[in-house]
Parts: sequence; structure tokens; C-alpha cells
Amino acid sequence: MKYIVLLLLFSAFVLGDVTATVKKSDTTCWLPEGCVTQYNENPFTYKPGTVAVSGLVDDAVVLRIQPLATYALFTEDILLCDRAKVAQIFEGKHNPLLLTYKTKASRIVQGLGCHELVRADELVTKGMPDETKP
Repeated sequence: MKYIVLLLLFSAFVLGDVTATVKKSDTTCWLPEGCVTQYNENPFTYKPGTVAVSGLVDDAVVLRIQPLATYALFTEDILLCDRAKVAQIFEGKHNPLLLTYKTKASRIVQGLGCHELVRADELVTKGMPDETKP
């Protein structure tokens, strides 16, 4: 009986019904730089515009973003995790900003997806070119 079970398992492997696969890790640690996380799609979302605090929910903050070059009608709200980290990232920054945050929500706060802010960069605005100069 034992041999019949082994024969059936071997046959299943040979026929391809059963496969033994190892899930690849998202982290590679053999590089000279050390461990890095690999991904095939960009995990970040980028939003350029003016930013204002819209509300506070638990330890998260709701930001209202007025994207650049659009009507005021097109504001967007985003819930960002870790209010203290968000405040630290925004310290000394002025509008307009380029927000970079993780597209996939890190956790749920009162039923809403909370995103992790990665960075906020100031955008340099330049005035209209001086047409009087040659």
C-alpha cells in the first residue's frame, strides 16, 4: 500500500498536477549595497499641488490637496498615517508641494485606508519669462 501511494505521488509530480514552488522573497540581500526591496510596479503615488490639513482622525491626518493646474473643484483628500511623522516631514515646507506616499494603504483607521507619507518636496515656481529681454 505504501508503494502505491508513493507511485501515485511520483506520477502526479511527473504529470505536473503537483508542483513544489518556493515563493520568492520581495527582499534581496546579496547586493553590495545590502538588502533592497524589489518590486515590478511603482508602489508610490505622487501628487503635486497646494496642501492643507482638513482634519484629524485618531493618530492620522486628512490632507486636502488642490492639484496644480486644475479648477478648485478638483480637490482631493488623503488620509495619512502617523500624525507625528507627517508633521515632521512638513516642517519648514511651503506650498506648492509634491507629495509622495505609498499607494497601498498601510492600515485601516475608522474604516478608511491610511497611507504612509514618504516625502514632501517644495516645488519651485518661476514667474512668466520676461518678454522684453532679447
